[in-house]
Amino acid sequence: MSPDELAKMFQYNYYCLMKNLDGISEEESFFQPVPGGNCLNWVTGHILATRNLIFFCLNKEPVLEESLASRYKRGSEPITEPQQGLPWDDLLNLLENSQEQLLTTIKNLSPQDLRRRELDDQETLAEKLIGLHFHEAYHVGQTGILRRLLGKEGAIH
Repeated sequence: MSPDELAKMFQYNYYCLMKNLDGISEEESFFQPVPGGNCLNWVTGHILATRNLIFFCLNKEPVLEESLASRYKRGSEPITEPQQGLPWDDLLNLLENSQEQLLTTIKNLSPQDLRRRELDDQETLAEKLIGLHFHEAYHVGQTGILRRLLGKEGAIH
C-alpha cells in the first residue's frame, strides 16, 4: 500500500462522516439510541480520540488533548447532556483540522516509513494505520445509523 492509497482511505471515511453529520444540530448530537449505544457527540468525539492514536503512530501531536479525549474513550460513560461533552461545532472543527493534518502527514510518508516496525512491535506502521482506519470506518457507519434514528434521510446514496 502506498501513502497516497492510505490517504485515500481516510478521505473516504471523512467524506462519509461529514455527509452523515451534515445538518445535525447540537441538540440532535446528544440523542441517545434505545435500547443502547452512544450519541453522535460521543461517536464523533471517539473518532477524534482514536485519531490521537493515529497521530501518536505518526509522531505528531494529538488532535484532542488527553483530558478531553478520555471523555470519549471506549468504556466511558454515555454522554447524555451538553455539559458532559464538547460543543458540537468544536467537534466538527477539530475533525476538519485533524483531517488536513492526517492527509498531509500520510502523504509525506515514504513506502519505507510504512514498512517500519518499532523494536518490539509485530506490526508495521502500515498495518497499524490500516487497523485504525478500519476502527474509524466502523464508527463512521454508526453515524449513518444514528442519523437515520434521528428521522433524517440517509446521506450516502
